Amino acid sequence: MGSYSKYLHTKIKNNKDKKNTLLVIPIILFGVFLLYCYIRPQDTGILGKTINFIMMQVFGLTKFFIPFIIFYWVWYILESKKHEIKTKITLVLLLTLISSGLLKIILRILKLSNDKINYFSGWLGNFFIDVVERIFGEIFGSVIVILSFFYIITLLFEISLSEVFYGVYQNLIEDISNWLNEIKQKKKVVISASRYERKLK
Repeated sequence: MGSYSKYLHTKIKNNKDKKNTLLVIPIILFGVFLLYCYIRPQDTGILGKTINFIMMQVFGLTKFFIPFIIFYWVWYILESKKHEIKTKITLVLLLTLISSGLLKIILRILKLSNDKINYFSGWLGNFFIDVVERIFGEIFGSVIVILSFFYIITLLFEISLSEVFYGVYQNLIEDISNWLNEIKQKKKVVISASRYERKLK
């Protein structure tokens, strides 16, 4: 009985893996097609040109982010993590929205013309930043967008900021300690050399 249940479990797992593989292939192809539409729209026919035009109008340059979101979903499916998919979808959508706003902030910093900023940011980026700045103001709104971007990245990829900062802190302390030890060693060498010279004299 135990061996039969084990057999069933293995069979179900294999079927699930096959389904995941079959699902992954078209998703990857779609992601690659999207990316190619953005880079070489003239080589993708009417469909590619239309997709590129619509995505540019809506997302602006953030459209290049979309294929990588698709590739992330491929990784997510292959990993088969036990997280609620609704949470992941929400985070990805939020990240896309915030990225479009972040792009507009970066373009402003680069001091491009307003026409170029509005075009490259797309409708989504312009709308999002307009709403954020009306609520929080330009400077504070920009800070919120930047911090939100990094925060969602940490949630999406399960990065612990405390561990990251602690690791950086530890490395910094070690580097300083090693540097001080090197200075001490050099001083010892210099002192011993000077003493040796005195003895020779």
